[in-house]
Amino acid sequence: KDTNSVYLGCNMAFELFVGKPQQDIIGHTDRDLFSAAEAELFSKMDQKMLSGVTFRRNEERVTYPDGREVIFETLKTPYHDRDGNIIGLIGVSRDITERKHREENIQYISYHDTLTGIFNRTYFDETRIAFDQPDQLPLSVIIGDVNGMKLINDAFGPMKGDKLLQEIANILNQSAREGDIVARIGGDEFSILMPHADGQAVKTVTDRIRALCKEKRLEEFHEIYFDIALGYATKSEPSDSLDKVMILAEEMMY
Repeated sequence: KDTNSVYLGCNMAFELFVGKPQQDIIGHTDRDLFSAAEAELFSKMDQKMLSGVTFRRNEERVTYPDGREVIFETLKTPYHDRDGNIIGLIGVSRDITERKHREENIQYISYHDTLTGIFNRTYFDETRIAFDQPDQLPLSVIIGDVNGMKLINDAFGPMKGDKLLQEIANILNQSAREGDIVARIGGDEFSILMPHADGQAVKTVTDRIRALCKEKRLEEFHEIYFDIALGYATKSEPSDSLDKVMILAEEMMY
């Protein structure tokens, strides 16, 4: 591109990306070739380059003419005349969609329980540390333990036990507020971390969990004891220990 972001040349890969032959690209700007949002993104990058930035590498999500969405890693750099003046820009992009999807999948697996799809113990512990701040108070914790899991597995088989855990996880997700962290922290143990939640807010959630468990037991799990013991506690002061609050929540389970 020149200093006005007008295309001066491109290769075949860029023709495929734009969906136009080179002769319909040269002499035009991004506003002629892309959507308003994409053109604005590219324009901002160009302006940074023209302001004297040596080079810039960034990731961008774009859509091919056939509707296929891809992720590009793009390197842009200014080019200069013999006197050192910027006379245009050169951009090189490569498709990193597959790599990004692999990375996102690895990250998802790292922080989610594979059976239930909710957060796992690792994510819960990291978030607990992050939430243990004065601006999150009152900070409440609900601890849950599914009753009779061993008996259910022994009597009906592990597939029935897995189904029960999945249903419990769904109920906890339905009952929690937006922004609460619902996690499976052990085999049959669950927890909900609730920022800005006083005792009444926690009681509302636990009452909802018990009511939904009762409904599910009557609808589908009448042949087994579908229930979860719950306990909760709240950290109200910055000096309170969140670890002690969690221990208290476990002691309060019924």
